[in-house]
Amino acid sequence: TVEEAVAEAAVEEAEAAAAAEQDLACQETYNLSQEIYKAEKYEETVTILEKLLQMEGCDEELSSKSQYYIGWNYGNKQFKLDAARESYQKAVENYTSGIKYVEKSKEKLAHYKISDEADAAYYEDDFQKAVELREKVARLDEKKSDKGLRAKNQYLAGYIYQFKLNDQDKAKEAYQKVINNYAGSGYVAKAEAKLKALQQ
Repeated sequence: TVEEAVAEAAVEEAEAAAAAEQDLACQETYNLSQEIYKAEKYEETVTILEKLLQMEGCDEELSSKSQYYIGWNYGNKQFKLDAARESYQKAVENYTSGIKYVEKSKEKLAHYKISDEADAAYYEDDFQKAVELREKVARLDEKKSDKGLRAKNQYLAGYIYQFKLNDQDKAKEAYQKVINNYAGSGYVAKAEAKLKALQQ
């Protein structure tokens, strides 16, 4: 009947309006996270992005992007590598393969895997392989890899040169790179201390 058709149309219209409103709420939450980020409030940024992930009905593109940026924030601003990795893992597990930020998360996880391989080589006493893998991570494109992960591997390369390969010059060079390139990372103070000891 006509009445049913009209009622059905009204329901569809109401649903569409609610969905549009929800999209707007999701986008506004994301925009807020970016403003907070620009103010260098990195922990708050994560809190807001996590709130977005709890919201009903946000589109997958925006949700996967938010999940990725939580990881990025941990990996580049807060230097919490386990939290970063976990966040990228969630992006890969929870969203459709092929979406831009899911693919970016996969790329990040591949970098963490190289770092794991360096750990494995180190524990097998293959120090040459370990240091090569560490340096491979440290040399990754900074636009594509986490600063915290590069800092850690750059520092550990120095450590291997110093204590396992007895190459003090390369150790100094590696520590100096940590100091020059990774301000904000906890590895800077460690590298400074090691360098100071080497120069005595």
